[in-house]
Amino acid sequence: MKYIVRVILFHILALWLTSQLVGGLLVRGGWWTFAASGSLLALFVLLIKPLLSILFIPLNLLTLGLAGLLIHPILLYLTSVIVYDLSIRPFATPVIHAAGFAIPSLSFNYFLSLFIVSFLTKITIDFLHNLTDHG
Repeated sequence: MKYIVRVILFHILALWLTSQLVGGLLVRGGWWTFAASGSLLALFVLLIKPLLSILFIPLNLLTLGLAGLLIHPILLYLTSVIVYDLSIRPFATPVIHAAGFAIPSLSFNYFLSLFIVSFLTKITIDFLHNLTDHG
C-alpha cells in the first residue's frame, strides 16, 4: 500500500515539475487536476504498462529495444485524453544569447512535445524512486 501511495505522489510531483519546466504540458484546474492526472497516470503505469510491455516484445526484438520508448508516451497520451484539464501542446524554446553566440529558437510539434514531456516525467519519477529506494 505504501508503494502505491508513493508511486501516485511521485507521478503528481513529476507532472507538476514538468509543467513548470516545459511549456508543452498545460494543466488547468490547480492541484486537483495534478492529483487526478497523476493518480490516473500512476494507475496506468501499474496496470497497463506491464501489458503493453508484453505486447511490444515482438516490436522490441525488431527495433532492438527502441519500441520500449513508446510505452510511457502512450500512457501519458491516454491520461491527457481522459483528464480534460491536462493537455500536451506544441511549444517553442526562446533564443539564447551567451558569449557572442546565439542558439536559435526550436519549435516542437505535438509528437515531439509528447516525447519531451514524457521523457522529463519519466526521469523525474525514476530519480525520486532511486532517491527513496531503501534496498
